Amino acid sequence: MIEIKEYSEKVKIQESDLLGKSRRSHIALCREMYWFYLNKAQKYTMKHIAYKFNRSQSTISSGIKCVSGLIEMNHFKVSDSIKILDIKNDFIVMKKK
Repeated sequence: MIEIKEYSEKVKIQESDLLGKSRRSHIALCREMYWFYLNKAQKYTMKHIAYKFNRSQSTISSGIKCVSGLIEMNHFKVSDSIKILDIKNDFIVMKKK
């Protein structure tokens, strides 16, 4: 598992910013990518992530949905974060029914 400190160093954003309330787009996206990673790859519940980041569960849910949508669109910044978080590409492929 990639801890937040290690992730912070790799994305070059201070840990306090990732844990903080900043709405700057690059910080928010990296934060939401970490939430996605915790939820999908590490099987953390949204309740647990919300507690860890001092957010509501609806905020966590919204962030994870945002990242899922960007992954579906093959957004380049998200692709870079996926490599950093070492999430397997076959794991995140979204199949439409």
